[in-house]
Amino acid sequence: MPRLTSAAPCFPASDVGSTMRWYEQKLGFDGHAFPENEPHAFCILVRDQIEIMLQRSEGYQKPDLYNERRTGVWDAYIACEA
Repeated sequence: MPRLTSAAPCFPASDVGSTMRWYEQKLGFDGHAFPENEPHAFCILVRDQIEIMLQRSEGYQKPDLYNERRTGVWDAYIACEA
């Protein structure tokens, strides 16, 4: 079997531009959006060896995961060194 080397989660977003800016400002990612001008349909966020993708989903609303998931609230886990 081939060796797996990475994974890139793809998250839905109603506004790719504002979500991309949040990842850039709060977590230090570099965003690469498509098309270049808003409204963006897609974005690749890159920091170190991590890639996260955002895809526009018209009318998407973030679910209230605290009420839906009794075992925890997360969609991806990123390990880091302090």
